[in-house]
Amino acid sequence: MILLCISSISYAQKTITGQLTDAATGAVLPSVTVGVKGSNKGAFTDAGGRYSLQAAATDSLVFSMIGFVTQTVLVGNRDKVNIQLESSNKVLNQVVVVGYGTQQKKDVTGSVGIVPMKNIKDLPVAGIDQALSGQIAGIQVNTSNGIPGGGPQVQVRGIGAVGAGSQPLYVVDGFPLSTTSVEVSNPMNAINPADIESMAVLKDASATAIYGSRGANGVVLITTKRGSSGKPTVQISASTGWQVVPQKGRPDLMNGQEFAQFWKELTEDKIRFEEHREPTDADIPEIYRNPAAIGKGTDWFEEVTRVAPMHEVNVSVSGGSDKTRTYISAGYLNQDGVMINTGYKRYSVRANVETMLSDKIKVGVNVAPSFATKTGSIRGEGRDEVFGIASPIEPAYLPDGSYNAFIQSPGTFGLPNPVMLLNETVNNAQNNRLIINGFGEYEIIKGLKFKSTFNVDWQSAKAEYFRPSTLGGVNTAPPSIPSGSVGNANIMNWLNENTLTYNWAAASGHNVTALLGYTVQQQKETYANFTGTNFPDDDIKTLNAAATLTGGTDKLEWALLSYLARVNYAYKDRYLVTATIRSDGSSRFGANNRWGTFPSLAVGWRISQEHFMLNAPVFSDLKIRASYGFTGNFNIGNYSYMSNIGTADYVLGGALAGGRVMNAFGNPNLGWEKMRELNVGLDVGLWKDRLYITADFYKRNTEDLLLQTEIPASSGFVSVTENRGDLENKGFEIGISSRNIETRLFSWNTNFNIAFNRNKVLALGRTNDPIYSGNSSEGNPTNITVIGRPLAMLYGYVFDGIYQNQAEVERGPAFPGAIPGNIRYKDINGDGQITPRQDFDIIGNPYPDFTWGMTNTLTYGSFDLRVLVVGSMGADRLHATNDYNGNIDGVFNVRKEIKDRWRSESQPGNGRIPTTNGTGRGRVMYRDVSSLTVEKNDYAWIKNITLGYTIPKKGFISSARIYASIQNAFLFTRYSGNPEVSNYLGKGGSGALVPGIDYSNYPVPRIFSLGTNLTF
Repeated sequence: MILLCISSISYAQKTITGQLTDAATGAVLPSVTVGVKGSNKGAFTDAGGRYSLQAAATDSLVFSMIGFVTQTVLVGNRDKVNIQLESSNKVLNQVVVVGYGTQQKKDVTGSVGIVPMKNIKDLPVAGIDQALSGQIAGIQVNTSNGIPGGGPQVQVRGIGAVGAGSQPLYVVDGFPLSTTSVEVSNPMNAINPADIESMAVLKDASATAIYGSRGANGVVLITTKRGSSGKPTVQISASTGWQVVPQKGRPDLMNGQEFAQFWKELTEDKIRFEEHREPTDADIPEIYRNPAAIGKGTDWFEEVTRVAPMHEVNVSVSGGSDKTRTYISAGYLNQDGVMINTGYKRYSVRANVETMLSDKIKVGVNVAPSFATKTGSIRGEGRDEVFGIASPIEPAYLPDGSYNAFIQSPGTFGLPNPVMLLNETVNNAQNNRLIINGFGEYEIIKGLKFKSTFNVDWQSAKAEYFRPSTLGGVNTAPPSIPSGSVGNANIMNWLNENTLTYNWAAASGHNVTALLGYTVQQQKETYANFTGTNFPDDDIKTLNAAATLTGGTDKLEWALLSYLARVNYAYKDRYLVTATIRSDGSSRFGANNRWGTFPSLAVGWRISQEHFMLNAPVFSDLKIRASYGFTGNFNIGNYSYMSNIGTADYVLGGALAGGRVMNAFGNPNLGWEKMRELNVGLDVGLWKDRLYITADFYKRNTEDLLLQTEIPASSGFVSVTENRGDLENKGFEIGISSRNIETRLFSWNTNFNIAFNRNKVLALGRTNDPIYSGNSSEGNPTNITVIGRPLAMLYGYVFDGIYQNQAEVERGPAFPGAIPGNIRYKDINGDGQITPRQDFDIIGNPYPDFTWGMTNTLTYGSFDLRVLVVGSMGADRLHATNDYNGNIDGVFNVRKEIKDRWRSESQPGNGRIPTTNGTGRGRVMYRDVSSLTVEKNDYAWIKNITLGYTIPKKGFISSARIYASIQNAFLFTRYSGNPEVSNYLGKGGSGALVPGIDYSNYPVPRIFSLGTNLTF
């Protein structure tokens, strides 16, 4: 009887309730599966993490949810069982910032790359965009120069735009900034990298469609640091270092002795060819007669570069209560340039305050002012800044220590002293920037929140330039007439966004998050630029001293009005759907085509959550994703759709009178460049995420390209901007994260990514005729765009050797006046003569077969080591500096290899450098664009090596770490320059239609630094 009673009590059913929370964060966990072990009874937690089900005292409850450790608990005599689940899957539960919200990685259906912030910590970079290098598959970050205050070229999934800008959109704390990264002067540097909490890159149309007309080139989401509750935490980081120009990539120019020998031989060869006699010493300019006596002469690159210091200090205080949290920081960066009289300084402050006014109302403000100055706004171009062409025979200084102001050897161009030019020219700029984010959030009912934000981005810039009389010009010795200029710019951008967000979760496993929003953004710009000439002297450098003033002012304005909506749906963490739509109206487009609508749809299937996967514990995650959607690009001029009016004189009554004339044809139908993209992705986590793999295949078409298309001459104009063209990008990306070794003392983690991208032109303009772009020093195009090939392929002569004798010249093809020793090019059009343009052909592909990045992090005890490597394979680069350091007329200094040129059939040289004899056309053709100067720029670049040591906690210091770092450590390449350089100089044009051109660059330094991080 007693046993019977005990048995009946044990199997009596009772109602068990409880709540599930995250052990790490305390957040409630909806959609957790709660089951009775050994039976098919179960339930799901609701939106508040609560559950209720029938069970007996002898039953065990099983709590399971993807990404958390499954727990089994005996009911016993309890009626309420609250459980905290421990995360088993840090990758899946990682919070990902997406447009207008956040998601856990396990719920993401689009292609979103997360930047591991630990991988970029302590990098000695001025801007956060520079830190993106090598971190995410499909993001190509080219460090094209080392200009202090400059920036990289950033592209997401290849060339996405032609007539509009191709840089991604940067969104800081929800504020889409109107200014983006540029190579010479980078507005993104105003944001202190030390204040960044997280970064994510939205790559496919599903992820970027929420930004509509600005999402076509990808979106970089940046979230700054917030305060934390509890006692105040003080953090100090400081670093100091020095920058050195590596030997690899320096211009390999002749020294004084070599240049004198070159000139001596050039003169001798000319006399033998033209006068048919042997030269004597009297024929040789005196300074060139004994080259050995000259020695090395002057290395102008060495003279204009230096070892430059770099210092940075950042201090932050974070703290608050459960209701109010505050983060305050201040930063200082001082980076001298490795080229003399260049540098960049930045002072930045940030205050971020958030407070709960009540259980339903939350408000916050983020204020971030910065002040930056830039000294010596030079571009590092060897010809324009003359250090790459000046005679190496002449000294930089006279015996008395003063400048040798005018550099000229017999037969060479006279030039200003390169050192004097950089030191004596006043070329400074300053930039003030204030970014303000303010928001208010109100919970209307449970799960429904209204949020309104107001954002302001104010910028004020000033540039000053003065060229004194002590500087001469090309073939003009000083003194000269001084000149100067002043430019001012003010930009005010404001944005108001209003959103409703609703979260709903059902016990049955359905989960919905809906977003509805309305935004309005406007930017106003004012500019003033004035130039002064005929200064009486160098004493007063302001424009009031100039005898003549020219210049003017300008005003620009644009506005954007948007409506947006998004719905995220999940069922039992297995089936995921994201639908997004945004409609934008922009003032930048014609009245007939002002609005654009950008929808997208993404679905996901988390296979690892299916019951049939329970017997495959090797998979901690397995998800298939697919998305399709549209985005746009509105980065063109503010008034491109309008007919432009300019000034012109006309005759009235026998005299000139001022008037107005239309100088550009308008197009009221001008609209967006539209991107249509399909993305299929796979996420695989193995062995509790010891290995995590993300793979994506995409196909993106850029439609309605903004192009200058030809129109009938009867219109009175040559071309008009129209939406005509189609460019296809397709590619494959793989990202791998692995925890290779994990022991108590030692760990080794690896992040690796690789991306393959191919672009192809499908349609162009009205007639599909080729587009010729770029402009060589001889006035010929450097790139060509044709149907069926990648955009803007390298274009020029095809090198075919050197004519060795007269018989080869006569057999042709040849240009008129060709002689033995001249360069030989292929006769592309088959007319028997070599002619510019008519005999040009595609000579290279500027796009890599693939790019890759890898970060290895090792820890042993208190030591840590991080190594970042990036690379690229398969691209071609046109080393366009041959237009001046291959000028074999003798008027400039030239490369050392010119020594090994053709001098006779018995002295043929290296088979690449022609004779200096004959007509000038032969020498001109050699320095024009040809396959001879196209190089493969495959490379592997160890971008950063950081070794750190964590000091044991002591006293009031809660943590301390010291480290040593080498940035741009080692470059492995056969390319003769910087393999990541882009045509940021704008020579021959810039942008998507002139890729793969290297006109030389401001040197990228190797940076050695020591630093410390302290927390109190």
